[in-house]
Amino acid sequence: MTTIEDFTSQYGLVKKIDAFGYMDFLKSNPDAPRKHGKVVLVTADTPLKASRGEGKTTTTIALIDALRARGIDATAVLRQPSMGITAAGSKGGASGGGKASLTHPELIDWGLCGEMAAIAAAQNLLVSFAEKAIDEGKLDTILVPRVSEVPSRSLRSITVDAGKNNVAEKVVLTPTSELMQIVVLSRSMDELGKRVSAMIAGTKDGKPVQFGEFIDLWRITDMLADAVKPALTETVNGSPVYVHGGPFANVSIGIPTLVSVEMACALHDVVIVEAGYGTDAGAQKWLDIACREYGAQWPSAAVVVTRASTWRDDPELAWRYPFHVNRLEKLDVPAFPLINLWEGEDDQVPSLRETAAKLGFRDPIVGNLYRDGGAGLADQIDAFVDVLTNAVAPAA
Repeated sequence: MTTIEDFTSQYGLVKKIDAFGYMDFLKSNPDAPRKHGKVVLVTADTPLKASRGEGKTTTTIALIDALRARGIDATAVLRQPSMGITAAGSKGGASGGGKASLTHPELIDWGLCGEMAAIAAAQNLLVSFAEKAIDEGKLDTILVPRVSEVPSRSLRSITVDAGKNNVAEKVVLTPTSELMQIVVLSRSMDELGKRVSAMIAGTKDGKPVQFGEFIDLWRITDMLADAVKPALTETVNGSPVYVHGGPFANVSIGIPTLVSVEMACALHDVVIVEAGYGTDAGAQKWLDIACREYGAQWPSAAVVVTRASTWRDDPELAWRYPFHVNRLEKLDVPAFPLINLWEGEDDQVPSLRETAAKLGFRDPIVGNLYRDGGAGLADQIDAFVDVLTNAVAPAA
């Protein structure tokens, strides 16, 4: 009998899964065993600083550990972070922390799953093709930027080929690139190839020119053969976690690949999707772009993460967190507040619960997830589990 193992191969310390192949197999074999997991969205208050997260990844990992401790087959789908930011230590990575972390954080935080490098190489090759098209008279301008995983502001606006015709170019971070978005939104290599073909390379006589008009696409799609495969990792407590895609949320779509979430839903009962930045960014893009435009599953519930200090200590921004929670509730997404405590804030829990009650929130989930992990949540999620249990199962 064909199983997910037939589509799985070892990739260093983790495994890679041919999600395109597996989902195509399920489509061709509707009677094959599969699950119809429910999606939970983990989002957050808008961070006060871009370099400091509220703890979405730590929350996500703690939450699946807590659910599995209660006998629920839960998993998560995370994005891979930008190595230039996380490896430099300017913000937390995408592997959690403390007792709510992955087993090999360096594989995620330093880009060693391979997809970032492959996407960067492919987009940079596209730009090289565009430069050649300039020499051949097929283009006058180049509109697709080069990409890098190590940020350098001095490269945001450059001029190349000064001896010929001063071609204007720029270099952006890989997670912001158009090719990253294409990988995230594509459900097959054919679809990916068509999207690459439709990318605007530049202009000729003021008219847009697509890459498909002057390059062989197999050169690009072959480079992405492993990058389109989600990585299977696990938490320190043994819970499975899939990592795939890595677009920023403030300037991009901020969600993991659609195929990785759909694959996870076919394998597990509950799939927690982490959307980047705040509710107004990644979560809204999951609803508007993934769900409404691309047919992804509408979440059965959401968890909105915040810090006690972010929630209470800035009067001018106090409106934001209630706005995020209530926004999701108005969209018929049950939204559960989760307050991720710093060390030394345990004595604030009673007053935090009082504040949540005054704001009309659902009973908040509160804990120091770095210190306690899923064990700190397991006895607080009765209402959350009830919502998932009573949610309508997604259509086959």
